[in-house]
Amino acid sequence: MSLASDKVIVGKIGAPYGVKGWVKINSYTETPEGIFEYAPWFLGDEKEYQIDQWRPHGKSLVAKIVGVDSRDDAERIKNLDININASQLPDLGDEGVYWRELT
Repeated sequence: MSLASDKVIVGKIGAPYGVKGWVKINSYTETPEGIFEYAPWFLGDEKEYQIDQWRPHGKSLVAKIVGVDSRDDAERIKNLDININASQLPDLGDEGVYWRELT
């Protein structure tokens, strides 16, 4: 089985932020901002998304996703997992292993 074609969950879309399509981002990466090092994102419907802008907001993160232009659009993607291609993960070398590789 090839793990290179698998998707890996790196976060989740949170609640809408404002009326222009921004959303809160729940990051599962080692450093929260690290989630923005990966592109494209694949959300629950497996559609490909790109990040237009992002910024810290208090202790959390918010982002503007290309094609998500209103609060209604943001509501439609709320609570969807943020997936990336496993091939985008950094190589851990001979000593490292990802949890997903232990099955």
